[in-house]
Amino acid sequence: MVRWLYDEKYVEAAHEALKRPDCFLYYGDTDLFGSWGLLPFGQHRDSGSLDRSNYRTILADLQGTAVHDDPDGDGAENSTEFVDDFRSSHWLVGWSEQIMCRVLIDPNGLIEIDNLTRTFCRSVEIQHALADYPIFDESDWSELEYTECMEAFESTWSGMFWEEVSPNHADENMKYDVWRKLTECAYPEGFSDEEIAEAVLAWTWDFAWADYHATYADQLVLF
Repeated sequence: MVRWLYDEKYVEAAHEALKRPDCFLYYGDTDLFGSWGLLPFGQHRDSGSLDRSNYRTILADLQGTAVHDDPDGDGAENSTEFVDDFRSSHWLVGWSEQIMCRVLIDPNGLIEIDNLTRTFCRSVEIQHALADYPIFDESDWSELEYTECMEAFESTWSGMFWEEVSPNHADENMKYDVWRKLTECAYPEGFSDEEIAEAVLAWTWDFAWADYHATYADQLVLF
């Protein structure tokens, strides 16, 4: 197994992962804080798209590593033998999830480099990579951001009282232009009726002027 970091980095991370947080209660079957530990990758109900993208892609990456992670070299029958997500209730954000990972090959062995699982070592490398660049998978984050932004736009658009805004609400060109205008700088997490109505009004004036210009272009020099 090729490691990217110095051995002590993995060992330090193992000690940290196996340290039980203060006031932490756990009654599950996993040997948590014995041979398993919590990794510094999590999400909760109110997490933004970047945290949620990182969580799901890092978990998938570690699951891919876990199926090849077996002390006997035969591979694990199931990735959950080495990595899983730990879900708990939270008084502030409703729920939270954190990736937990089998840290030690031999539960009774020492915390040393030769007793650390491949999956855990991979998680340490990911942690160090994120310290330099916080996006684990740019394409996944971009896709998630776009999809959720479009869903929010569609939800707001379909829920508006169009009789009070514009009779052209069924115009797909207008809808596309408004979407493009509102997302030209970034993908917001949501839209208000007011900002869509304002964008529709601006589009209507621009469209009317373009139509007027096309019709009376030869006469505009008179004004």
